[in-house]
Amino acid sequence: SSDMTIDATGDIILDADGGDFTFKDGGTTQFQLQNSSGDLQLVNNTQDKDIKLMGDDGGSTITALTLDMSDAGAATFNSTISSGFIHANSGTGNIVAKFESTDSGSFINLVDNNSGTFGGMIGAEGDDIVFSPNNVEAMRIDSSSNVGIGTTSPTTGKLVIDGDNNAVALRLNGGTTTGQSFGSRIRAGTNSSDYGLLVEDTSANAILKVTGDGNVGIGTTSPADKLHVSTG
Repeated sequence: SSDMTIDATGDIILDADGGDFTFKDGGTTQFQLQNSSGDLQLVNNTQDKDIKLMGDDGGSTITALTLDMSDAGAATFNSTISSGFIHANSGTGNIVAKFESTDSGSFINLVDNNSGTFGGMIGAEGDDIVFSPNNVEAMRIDSSSNVGIGTTSPTTGKLVIDGDNNAVALRLNGGTTTGQSFGSRIRAGTNSSDYGLLVEDTSANAILKVTGDGNVGIGTTSPADKLHVSTG
């Protein structure tokens, strides 16, 4: 009916040839320390009850690690995890890892010894994948697989690039070897209703159009000849 204190000036040694140390409460087994062929097993014998690793952080009791036994031992760490190398193996499962946030975005922060505060960030906002070096969005792949560079809403094409002022939005450089340097190749259009190339001004007015039948229009969207120039 009272507490028992074991106080020794040396070590306290518990020696069980059966290999198990059983802890009970009111006659009911609560947990065990087991020796299994030299492996240490910590067993919570109460169904669906967790195993928690707790400590004192600056005078406050904190739970550093929770193993959820009602969820196959899912581990929840209270703070950061430091490791020289992390290897996650999902076996035959296709999803190896899941990073989840209750905020509007979830990001992985990649830094090295030369990085600033943020380094390189890769994450998700909704169903979009976002790439943000130094916490500034540079590229986005939206839920429709459209790619946007310099824009957060690449809805007008599979690749949408919004350039900065006084800067080239897209530059394509061919090789430097003579006879082996090629620019761009566009394969699109089959007739006059299609176009393989359309150049517009910032107000979406056509400047140059190459239709699928090979006609080229400057200042017109309906070139009637191989080269059709309209002065307006």
